[in-house]
Amino acid sequence: MFIGFPLSGALWGFVIMVASIIFWNLQTFVFSLLLMIICLITTYRLYEYSQWKGMQHDKQFKGLHNSDLQFDDNDSTIKR
Repeated sequence: MFIGFPLSGALWGFVIMVASIIFWNLQTFVFSLLLMIICLITTYRLYEYSQWKGMQHDKQFKGLHNSDLQFDDNDSTIKR
């Protein structure tokens, strides 16, 4: 997934926040704080989504192992 993009946005928000503290600029501080919050929430939501997709993938293939498959010599289909 593209979790790195919002994480880099949060990092830039932190850098801007530090610069705004150094230069005493309140508007930039508020902007960078909002940028960080939005990016961190987006990162968490993408992480949640990737975990959910992994669970869906596990449910789809649960119990399907090679040892469970049986082949019939007269039939080309796979039987469980």
